[in-house]
Amino acid sequence: MRSEELPTLIRQLCLVAFLLFASILVQAQSEDEDAPQAPQTVESEVVSPASDDSLPGQSAEDPVELDPQRVTGTRLQGGDPSAQVYSYTSEDIARRGVSTIEEFFRKMPWTFSSMNTQTYNEGGGNEVNRGTGPDFDAQLFGLGLGVSTVNLRGMGSPNTLVLLNGRRIAGTGGQEADFANLLNIPIAAIDRVDIQLGGASAVYGSDAIGGVVNFITKKDYRGISASHRQELSSTDADSLRSSVTGGYSWDRGNATMVLSRSSSNPVNTYKTGFHSRDQRDIFGPESAFDGRNNRTGQPGVVCEMVKLPPPVWDPSRPPQYRCAGGFTGPFFQLPPGHSAENASVDDFETFEIRFPEGSPWPIDIIPPENGASTENTSLLLSVEHHVTDNLRVYGDINWSVSDSFRLTSADTVNQFIVPASNAWNPFGKHVLIYYAPVYETENGLMPAPFQTAENKNRTLNVGFIWGFDAFGESHELQVDISRSKSWRETTGFEFTTSRSRFDPGAERFYEALSSSDPNVALNFFGDGTAQGANFSEFLGQTDGPFLGENETREFEITLRGKLLDLWAGPTTFSLGWEYRETSSLARGGIPDSNFELVSDPGKPFNFYAGGSLINSGLSRPTRDTQSVFTEIAVPLVATDNNLAGVHSLFFTVQARWDTNEAEGTLGGLERPSVAIRNWYWDPDEGFLYAESTWPLSLVNPNLTTSEISRASPRFGFQYNPSPDFTARLSWQRNYRSPTWRNQYGAREPTSYNLSCGGFGRGVCIDPFDPDGPTEITRASGVNQNILDYSPNVREESADNTSLSFDWTISSVPGLSWQLQWERSDFTDKIEASSGYLYDADTFHLVIANPQIGVRNERGDLVGVNIREFNIAEALNEMVSTQVEYSFSSSYGSFTPRIRYTRYLDDFSRLAPDQAPISVLGQREGNDEYRITGSLTWIRDRISADVFMYYAPGHPYDGPFCQTRDLELPNTKCTESFVPIPLETASTTTVDLTVTYTMDMGVTIRAGGQNIFDRKAPYSFFWGQAPYDPGRWDARGQVLFVDVTWDFDLGR
Repeated sequence: MRSEELPTLIRQLCLVAFLLFASILVQAQSEDEDAPQAPQTVESEVVSPASDDSLPGQSAEDPVELDPQRVTGTRLQGGDPSAQVYSYTSEDIARRGVSTIEEFFRKMPWTFSSMNTQTYNEGGGNEVNRGTGPDFDAQLFGLGLGVSTVNLRGMGSPNTLVLLNGRRIAGTGGQEADFANLLNIPIAAIDRVDIQLGGASAVYGSDAIGGVVNFITKKDYRGISASHRQELSSTDADSLRSSVTGGYSWDRGNATMVLSRSSSNPVNTYKTGFHSRDQRDIFGPESAFDGRNNRTGQPGVVCEMVKLPPPVWDPSRPPQYRCAGGFTGPFFQLPPGHSAENASVDDFETFEIRFPEGSPWPIDIIPPENGASTENTSLLLSVEHHVTDNLRVYGDINWSVSDSFRLTSADTVNQFIVPASNAWNPFGKHVLIYYAPVYETENGLMPAPFQTAENKNRTLNVGFIWGFDAFGESHELQVDISRSKSWRETTGFEFTTSRSRFDPGAERFYEALSSSDPNVALNFFGDGTAQGANFSEFLGQTDGPFLGENETREFEITLRGKLLDLWAGPTTFSLGWEYRETSSLARGGIPDSNFELVSDPGKPFNFYAGGSLINSGLSRPTRDTQSVFTEIAVPLVATDNNLAGVHSLFFTVQARWDTNEAEGTLGGLERPSVAIRNWYWDPDEGFLYAESTWPLSLVNPNLTTSEISRASPRFGFQYNPSPDFTARLSWQRNYRSPTWRNQYGAREPTSYNLSCGGFGRGVCIDPFDPDGPTEITRASGVNQNILDYSPNVREESADNTSLSFDWTISSVPGLSWQLQWERSDFTDKIEASSGYLYDADTFHLVIANPQIGVRNERGDLVGVNIREFNIAEALNEMVSTQVEYSFSSSYGSFTPRIRYTRYLDDFSRLAPDQAPISVLGQREGNDEYRITGSLTWIRDRISADVFMYYAPGHPYDGPFCQTRDLELPNTKCTESFVPIPLETASTTTVDLTVTYTMDMGVTIRAGGQNIFDRKAPYSFFWGQAPYDPGRWDARGQVLFVDVTWDFDLGR
């Protein structure tokens, strides 16, 4: 925690203490009244698919429930009977054998793990799910490690609303899409997880299109418990987790605290089956599967250096240092095992680089790690106090820190300038060397490149619930004030081939490059075994620090209770108002520069401009939301007055009106030129500079305010034809507001010519040309217009229809059947046109949209717009069903279950009457179906749970065939420049958890995930591990032991 954050946290803790102290004073003033009775503790209802004991109208004499509102998808007392919510208790989660929230959601059949701790890999960049289609998940500002999200139904992490105790938590720091980071939610603090798949904008407003996940934390605990868990992974991704929970109760209240600490190691990529970048033995003989680097090596790849004058279009720039023969060479390299001691020019092999041919000894270095070393620390404090029998105040704080550290590859170095004076240079002239210091990093002579990330979250909530009677009915008033803030900082240190004049290590770096003393000089010619002295300053800061902050502040007041008694029971309602302010800050860049201002010499000047200021025109843009909402549950038929074929019937209505207001700029980036000195290092003369002018990035924002008002209605029914059958039907309209980046931007529109060949692989055809389908060639290139802001982009909306039933089959005791069907029809889904323009399969579809394709009066395509735009339609349709049977025998009780989840449809349509675009059953989209089977066995103190997870295989397009591949034996290529057809195999994994309960509150769990050590199904990603980390957990087989001691004094 930074020191400047401590006063703020202290103030917030003082606020909680003040509210509790004030409540005690109020209680003292009421001592003269009737002696207070101990408050009745009522268990919060967990709304689940098979739960119907929480239905309104069962008893007109039910007491007012004063527990804080902890029911997902509604603010009604007792819950919404028409809502389908899957609830998993902490015990359910423990029986699955998972150790993190991320692992729990990997097991869920409704999730697509597009962003997890393993999807950020070597070469993965910011596109963390590595998808190439238009539906890739949100991109991260800064480096991607240390973030994990939940993506329900594959509809995108920003479309899944994540709540903590029914309230929003701030999204990942610096991310406008505001998706929550699961690494900041400790599993040890979770009492229950609720999942609602149908969206919930009628209750929560924007961002709940794809569904809602509500984490309910532990509260009202008396006693003390401690747990420790250790995991051993077959790929070295071991982990530890320890937690302590303590609770104290007094006459009118209680306090609960959970402290958790965990650590985990990264995946050893070699043990996942990723042994080489040459993957031809896995995927086939085609040349594209050989990802070894034939331009960089150890020994280094050398070329003669030539000094070229500055470019003619800017003669004030520094000169350029290039290989004498250009890209193709010639190049020179010592054979493997040669240290460069006593080397002569004749010892070097000479070759040219012509793809795919290059060095005779291509370097084959794999990234050492997948994922990162992580340490997570969290603290949860929950306090509540009954002021009177009818007034309760409460507050809770959740604080968490997640630190990630990741080693990166040592083969990413490009060209060094090595002077003729270097002791190891046998050429007698200046040369350029492509060198990868692998031996040095493995043996401690040079530090290994690395990346770091720190993610923090602090969430504070205070409020009260007051129960009262009015008009002969029971009501309660609830007020909540919450503030949640997330911070994120990422930094990268890599090998650098040059140093800034202002870098404190620059003098030693260039001294080592130029030295004629072999004990001092850097040796980039050999295999690293004859390297000079240790060079700990070899790393340079190449990324960041990128800093991000997201904050959510909410004030909500809700009135709920009973309206009137009908023939079937009381009608319940809730009514309220909410104010919410969300903000996001992102800034950062490369820390040092070779530039200095002529007017301010002697210190570096960084021209980098990015983040929120460029994206919105404001350093910390905010969005204000005001909402009014209401819900009504009407019992039409109840148990006491049921009809033939109608045991009970309930009708619910929910409605919410949101007004979102945001501010941003439409242009305003000014680029005034200033006089600068551009410093560079020359092997003959040392540091020199070229004096020229350079444009600054100054934002003079043209601010504008956008306001979006949306009504989100929902209608639901619950129907029981008999006591053992429950059917639910609902329809609702969900929406999601545009982000600042969707609407605003400081950069003015720019245009440049780009041939269609730059838009995608293969031939681009314009089927709408007035002369008929016309090929767009380089000679007839189009104008590319980059529109940084799109003020007319509309909010996304989706109509969701949900149908579900639960049937407890009374004729077969213990047998039950559940089924849920969900359909979401999107309108105006926001997409980036670049996701379609750079794909030959969708190019012809997107240019039909007048927002994207620009045509002249004749109808010829003359340009394309790179911008955010609304597509015509998207649809996601899913069905999930489960059969469960419980029975007992002399061997104990058994409960087998099987769940089948299938996506019936999942597509996008860019314009009406166009062909749909679907990635269903492909690598970039949802699996067509999944099967989950489980068996629970319980006998006395021991129980066992077995889970089986099956996912089908899928075909996908691999890299492109090259002409030379056509003659290879066993090739899959029949023509050049077409993708190689590939297929990923299906996956079945089995998990086991055995639980033994001992005396004195001790519980021991042991078992494993992927206990049969199913290896990764191969999937090709260029230069990366040959598996899909979104579908296969690279931790492999994980064995664990978990010991918990619980001294529970009761609730």
